[in-house]
Amino acid sequence: MATVLLLANTPRSFPGFDDAAAALAAGGHVLVDPGARWVPQDEVATLIGDVDGVIVGGTHELRAAALRSATNLKVIVRQGIGVDHIDVDVATELGIVVSNTAASNADSVADHTFAIALALLRDLIRFDAETRKGRGWEHRPPLGQLAGRTMGVVGTGNIGRGVVRRAAAGFGMAVLCYDPFPNPTLTETYGARYVPLDELLAGSDVVSLHVPITAETRGLIGARELALMKPDAILVNTARSQVVDTAALVDALRAGRIAGAAVDAWHPEPATESELFGLPNVVVTPHVGGNSVQSSYNARTWSVRNLLEALAGQPRDVVNPEVLRSAKLRLPR
Repeated sequence: MATVLLLANTPRSFPGFDDAAAALAAGGHVLVDPGARWVPQDEVATLIGDVDGVIVGGTHELRAAALRSATNLKVIVRQGIGVDHIDVDVATELGIVVSNTAASNADSVADHTFAIALALLRDLIRFDAETRKGRGWEHRPPLGQLAGRTMGVVGTGNIGRGVVRRAAAGFGMAVLCYDPFPNPTLTETYGARYVPLDELLAGSDVVSLHVPITAETRGLIGARELALMKPDAILVNTARSQVVDTAALVDALRAGRIAGAAVDAWHPEPATESELFGLPNVVVTPHVGGNSVQSSYNARTWSVRNLLEALAGQPRDVVNPEVLRSAKLRLPR
């Protein structure tokens, strides 16, 4: 029997919670649930003391001090993709496996990418507000469209692949991709071309970011990169805020060096203020790209699956695979 701590500040009525809890109970495992709230690190350090596994949501943190207080912790599973809120290096040092459910919200984020891109290109936020006031008919300028344009996809993992598929097959767009590890299927099936980042930025009408935050991607899009983009191009960020130099983006938007930006990623979160909020050529959403009924169900049920399989000695979707070769590995071999 294992004890599992749930750190996910989402309502327990969200799809998948009952099935996930039932799966844990069926295995005889005990669920420690502090409720749908953000739990501070000092309380996490107390709760985590002798648990076997932790399932963690997108905004909760698992930092070094809390991890070092966990004497029995074997596996951490992230509900979703990004693990930047977890001190993965410390977990690895301690022999703790870190897993995620990388594909659970891929379709939702890919859908959201096009939702906010279209909201920007079609000026939907302004039209909605003005039409409700009876003034929507007064100013109807020519608007942007996706069909026949070029989409630049930075990062072709689970989400990026979904964006490529939608752009090419759904909107009839030409697609340029940048990724250190090209996916030949995207080239063969959708006609996407892998090019250097500078060429992608210069040749795309929409640049969409789908990379994790790493030492290599932090500040990937700065003033130099924004200057390479077309003046009528837009930037879409549903990845991580730190991938873009926000000050440089604000300057580029104010100066008209790019036409607009659509942003769903912030740092820190929740974001209550930003210079981007006051710009008319920006569409913003509160990091909801991965939120859908199906993605919520996937994240909850897949995270329990990953945890149970790891505790049985068969971890999957491991983001720190080097721990599997460590003499300190706490999982059964």
